[in-house]
Amino acid sequence: MASKYLKEMSMAITYIGIGSNIGSRKENCLKAIELLEIQGLKILARSSLYETSPIGYVHQDWFINCVIKGLTQLSPKDLLLSLKATEHSMGRKAMLKWGPRLIDLDILLCGDLIFEENGLSIPHKYLMERLFVLEPLVEIDPGLVHPASGISLSSLHSKIKADGRQIVNKVIDPAPCPLPPAE
Repeated sequence: MASKYLKEMSMAITYIGIGSNIGSRKENCLKAIELLEIQGLKILARSSLYETSPIGYVHQDWFINCVIKGLTQLSPKDLLLSLKATEHSMGRKAMLKWGPRLIDLDILLCGDLIFEENGLSIPHKYLMERLFVLEPLVEIDPGLVHPASGISLSSLHSKIKADGRQIVNKVIDPAPCPLPPAE
């Protein structure tokens, strides 16, 4: 599908979802953050780490998830290529859809951009349904609004959390992190 809406971007605030359920889950997430920073993403905030129940294919280990808020000059397509290169460099292999993964990096939001082209959807097409990204997003920036629907992410978060079908637990994180969790 062609772009619904696209404007020129110089520097854009982007939110990236990070998850892992293979190996050292926490370390995988933190390593991905370091690699993204090395590749030029200016990280402005990092959520707490959350242990989350799997969605879709439920017969797998639980995930560690977090969200980072960053500043980038990359176009959406180039940012996606950077995320995929990071996943590949960390050893991610193509597997079962929604199955186990060493690392998973997703563009959740990019400013107020609404973009859909060649399999890339911004905002992320499942953003409004997944507590494991809404919880850390709301932690970092409780005032966020979904650019396409105009719905407050805080209200979506409350609705999905009340439903009780998805489990998200904050991880106590005594080890030093690349960035402190958002206040």
